[in-house]
Formats: sequence, structure tokens, C-alpha cells
Amino acid sequence: MGTLIVEKKVTMSELNKMPKPIPATRFHKPIPHFKAVTSVIENIESRGLEVSDLEVGTSHQDMRCFWLAKLKGEGDHAPMIGGRNSHDRSISWSLYGGASIFICSNLMVAAPFADSRKHIGDIDLELPEMVNTSIERVLRDNTINRDRIKFYKDQTITDKDAYWFAVNAMKMDILAPSKIKYIVEQWHSPLHEEFSSKTAWSLHNCFTEVFKDLHSADLVYHRNNVLTNLVDDFTNFKKPIINITPAKKEEKVIVVNSPKVKAVSKPKAKFIAKKKAKVVIKKKVLVTTNEDIVIVPKVVNVIKPPTDKTGKGLDEAIKGHNAKSKKKAA
Repeated sequence: MGTLIVEKKVTMSELNKMPKPIPATRFHKPIPHFKAVTSVIENIESRGLEVSDLEVGTSHQDMRCFWLAKLKGEGDHAPMIGGRNSHDRSISWSLYGGASIFICSNLMVAAPFADSRKHIGDIDLELPEMVNTSIERVLRDNTINRDRIKFYKDQTITDKDAYWFAVNAMKMDILAPSKIKYIVEQWHSPLHEEFSSKTAWSLHNCFTEVFKDLHSADLVYHRNNVLTNLVDDFTNFKKPIINITPAKKEEKVIVVNSPKVKAVSKPKAKFIAKKKAKVVIKKKVLVTTNEDIVIVPKVVNVIKPPTDKTGKGLDEAIKGHNAKSKKKAA
């Protein structure tokens, strides 16, 4: 089951006629929408599989592309595959896969797993390998679904167990209480003859038939996932554990034999005590010559009279102060 909601539906021929993307920066390397879709389809066809119900759409003046398709030749429960791409750096190149996918042009996506790659670096060279890895993951996941459907068909369910399962599904918010009567009608009088047998597969399809009345595709996707897990627990289906995450590239480790260098220990820092600085004042006392001895007098503060005439009282005070200073020096 897949749902694609886009702004405008286009064909593959229209997609091919769209102009080539212009890089926004020197690091930006966008992929044309046509190449983003055909690279996946060519890989699927090289495996002997066929793509059906292909839907393609664009938005934001054809700057963003979204697509969805179904893989034929994979049993009753064909897996879905889809992706998206952009030329305006809004989203990365992405590829989605699984039993149920929901893709919308408002950038909302619901899928079991996804692979993505930014439009930088050698994306043109890495794209084929990424597509090949993603398709392998889709096929491995579909192998589990085929085993699950086969197991469901072998499990016979009584009417009492079917009623109990419907009530339990209502408690798990998978089904509204008003929809239980429609489940009972589908269980006793199914719309399709292949579901007339009372098996777990028929019970599962009773719910999916009622889910068709839901208007929200995202709600249908999430309820389908919860329903599948509930039926797995009810029938004791042991789901094999596989790693569907993309494998990381092996990194080469180069060992360089470099000569050993002895570690030189740093000397320990010695504690240096702070000492108070001593002020040394040099005193000049005597100056000797061959003839006589001259005594150098100490410097005495002498107040010089001002140049301006400030009055007789001030002049007399200055002369008196200078006379006292000379007497002390003598």
C-alpha cells in the first residue's frame, strides 16, 4: 500500500524535458529529477523485476520531485518503493522502501526504512551503489512479508478468537468502537472470495478493508504497522531479525613504524619566594682632589620668591624662611 500526495502530477516524458539544475554553490551538485527516478527503475529491471503503478509529481515550480511505484513479481504482497529529490537544497536525494509508504510534498514521509544522500561530493559516482544497496534491503524486507503471509494463511481462527481480537484492537486504538460491527460483517461475509476462509490472513484483511474509510493516509500507515505487530503476537509469528541499515564503508588503517622517542620530563618548577624590594640610596659625602677637600652640602628646600610683586609682608616671610634654612645647614 502506498500513497503519494503532491502539488502537481507529471509524466516521465515531462520530467525528462525539465531544464537541468543549476548549482547554487560550488559545492552543490544537484541531480536531475529524471536521473534520480530512472536510476532506480533501471536497477529494478536489471534484476528481472517490473515496476508498476508509477506516480511522479513535483512542487515549488518543479524544484522538488516525489515519486512512488510498486514492484511486480514479488508475490501477493508486492513491496512499494519511492523517493524524492530537489534542486533548491531543501531536501536530499532519498529512497524509501517497504510494504507501506506515505510520501507528501509537504516533506512528510512515512516508510519502514530510508536511504539519503546530500547533493555534494561525488554523488554521481556513488548513486548506483546506493540504489543497489537500497533495492536489496527492499527485497530482503519483502522476503519476510512473504513468509509472514504464508504463515497467516496456515493459522485457522475461530469466531470467538476473531471477536476477542477485534475488541483487543479497539483497546489498542487501532479501531474505533463503532467500526467493530463492520469487522464482524467482513469476517462472516468478505467482499473478496479469497478471504472467505477463517484464517489469520483473512482477519488481517478485515481490518485493512475497514481502514479504507479513513481519510488520513498517514493514519492508515501507522495503524497498519500496529495491526501487523498485533497479529504477529496473536499468531506467534517469529519475525527474523535482519539488519536493514546501510553498511558503512570499511576504512583502511595504515600503520606507520616511526622511531621511538624518549619522553623528556619537564623539570619541576621551583617555588620562588617573593622578597620585599630594598631601596638603596647612594649618598655622596666627600669629593677629594689633589688640592683641597670640598664638602658637598645637602640639598635644602629653598622657596624662591615669586616674580610678581605680591607685597612687602610676603617678601619678608620668604627671606626669614631662607635664613633659618641656611643656619640649620651650617
